[in-house]
Amino acid sequence: MAMEPGSPAEEGTPSARRRPIREQRLILISAAVALAIFAIGYWIPRYRFDEYLVAVVRPSLSWGELVRLIVSVDPAPGPWYLLTKPWAAISSDPAWMRIPSLISMAIAVAALVAFMRRATDTRTALFAGVVALALPGTSRWAQDNRMYAAATAFLVLALLFWWI
Repeated sequence: MAMEPGSPAEEGTPSARRRPIREQRLILISAAVALAIFAIGYWIPRYRFDEYLVAVVRPSLSWGELVRLIVSVDPAPGPWYLLTKPWAAISSDPAWMRIPSLISMAIAVAALVAFMRRATDTRTALFAGVVALALPGTSRWAQDNRMYAAATAFLVLALLFWWI
């Protein structure tokens, strides 16, 4: 008679003790693959207009001007502006300014794989990760200095932590 996964009888077996390690490895590998794929050529295009505003114009404002702009004109991306201001103090080069988006989208893919692994099985989780990597919008927002990659990461992480 086979034991049910997660049952008290199954928890002490060697395969049950290895499961968290396998899941962690799966998540780390999916994050590394996503980061590698998203990083291909991310520095090549120069800034688009909106991206230039986020990377160069908004960080050049004083903290008071930036807060007034967020409160009165542009509240939705306000947290992103607050994050990019100190980041842009190091460099406003497109390759540097896009790193937070690259990392955010890699986290989103890894969190999606983790969620799908917990909700279904490993094969479905890997399929979901591949589909996420294949979507043009995913790589586009990973390579753009805008708030969309971070918003995606927070959304998928919220889903993952809600599921736990």
